[in-house]
Amino acid sequence: SPGSPEPTEVELRGSVLQAGQQPVFPRAIEHRGEPFAYLAELGFNTVRLARPPSPRELAEASAAGMWLICPPPDVRAGRSIGPSHDRVICWDVGERLRGRDLAALRELSAAIDRADEQSARPLLAHADESLRAFSRVVDVMLMTRAPIGSSFELSAYGEWLDGRRQLLRPGTPIWTTIQTEPLNAQYHAWRAVASGIVEPQQSRLLAYAAIGSGARALIFRSHSRLDADDAATNLRRLALELINREMLLIEPWLAVSGHPTPINVDQANVRATMFPSQRSHLIVAT
Repeated sequence: SPGSPEPTEVELRGSVLQAGQQPVFPRAIEHRGEPFAYLAELGFNTVRLARPPSPRELAEASAAGMWLICPPPDVRAGRSIGPSHDRVICWDVGERLRGRDLAALRELSAAIDRADEQSARPLLAHADESLRAFSRVVDVMLMTRAPIGSSFELSAYGEWLDGRRQLLRPGTPIWTTIQTEPLNAQYHAWRAVASGIVEPQQSRLLAYAAIGSGARALIFRSHSRLDADDAATNLRRLALELINREMLLIEPWLAVSGHPTPINVDQANVRATMFPSQRSHLIVAT
C-alpha cells in the first residue's frame, strides 16, 4: 500500500520479476507531471520516467509506494548508484534502438553493472531491429505498437507479440506498452472529430492480449496528464483505473506464471490462456 515500506532487492528469476523475494507484475504509466500518490490511487504500482529521477522524485516514489522505470544516472562519469534509487525496479536503457546502437549499449550495460550497488536490477530496452542481438545484452525486451487508429486489426495484436517473441533470445521476458490515446500525429484531428477519445474497450483488449502472450509487465502510454479535467481525460482515467482493478484481481497468477499456456477454443475470435501457479490455475478468455 502507498507509504508502506517495501523490500528493495530487485532481480529476475527466469522471467519472474521479484522485489524482496516477492513476485511483482508492474502496471506502469508514463509520467506527465501527475503526483505519484495520485497515480497510485488509480491502481498503478509503477511510473515510467523519460529521464533519470531527481532526488525529489525518488523520495516521492518511496512515500507513495511506487516503483520506477527510468534511465540510469550518468554512470559513465563514475557515479555510483546507491540506496536512494531503491524504488527503481529496472533501468530503461533505450527505445527504438537500431543495430548501430549495440556497441554503445554494451558499454552502458557494463558501466551500470559496475556502478549499481544492486547489480541484479534488470535492464529494459526496445529495438526496431536486431532483436536477438539486443536480447543478449539486456534482461527484458519492450514490445511497443500503436494499433488503435491504424489499419492494424486489434484482434491480431496477440499474434504480433508472439511473432516478435520468436525473434528474441529464447527465454527473454517481454514487457509491453498499451496505447491509451491517439498517436501524437492523430491527436489534434481526433480532438476535432471525436473528442480525442480512444474507446476504453480497445485499451482493455490490448492489455488482455498482452498478458495472454506472456507479457510480464504493462506500460500504459500517455502523452497528456491523467489529472486534467476534461471529458476525454476523465473517460481515459476511469478506463485505466478499471483495467488496473481487474489486473489486480488476477495479479497473483500474472506475477508468478513464467510460461502462460494457450488453450484451443472451439469458437472463432476467442483466445484463451492458462496461467499456472503452484496451487491453482487461472484461465483468461478474450
